[in-house]
Amino acid sequence: MAAALLTAAVLLVALNVVWFASGAGTRVEGGQPCAVRWYNYSSFVCVCNATYCDAPPSRPALSNGGIAHYTSSRCGQRLSLRLRSFKNPAELQSGAARLRVDTSQQFQRMLGFGGGMSDSTAINIRALSSATQQQLLRSYFGSSDGSSQYSLIRLPMGGTDFSVRNYTYDDSSKPDPSLKNFALQPEDIEYKIPLLLLAQRLSGNGLKIHAAPWSAPRWMKAHNGTIGISWLQSRYYQTWANYFVK
Repeated sequence: MAAALLTAAVLLVALNVVWFASGAGTRVEGGQPCAVRWYNYSSFVCVCNATYCDAPPSRPALSNGGIAHYTSSRCGQRLSLRLRSFKNPAELQSGAARLRVDTSQQFQRMLGFGGGMSDSTAINIRALSSATQQQLLRSYFGSSDGSSQYSLIRLPMGGTDFSVRNYTYDDSSKPDPSLKNFALQPEDIEYKIPLLLLAQRLSGNGLKIHAAPWSAPRWMKAHNGTIGISWLQSRYYQTWANYFVK
């Protein structure tokens, strides 16, 4: 992880101070090219199915002064990899670019990268065949080369903007400060939890889950609703904390 972040940091700085000739560098072969499907407005997606999914080539060890340069473009490139070097005179023609990375001085710690497992995401994935689900999740969470190797998932606590209905985990008609009616919902049991378990099995480095609510139950809020301007009533602060624990 540290090496990958350092490579990313070097690349970001380099792109701001060094002009790269379009054909410069050594192209790294391998991986799986994008299976392009075009949409309007010059946009496209890379199609995965039960037997195929695009993947970048394996990144070899970098030499002293080298960087890994990835390119995605409208012409169909997806994480096309070239190895470049700051020692190449053609790419340092101005003589003004000088970069020093002090790996002994560290700042904030990067916990990982990932995405959200909302209801709409889970419902759409579960609509695929079992083999395609495996292939898709492996491309995100797998531990081998070619996977994005996601290590984080943001998991909604209850319904969100990407749900087919408004709901929380305690939609009692009356205030329920003891949370005796707290319960997970069908969206969790049928869709999200099975996919989370599969992602955990595919991830060799472990998977961290960040839970985040979109709304407290209606009866906890000032205007008894999950949409519009409202706020949590102070008398339910502890109940809301207990809701998180559950």
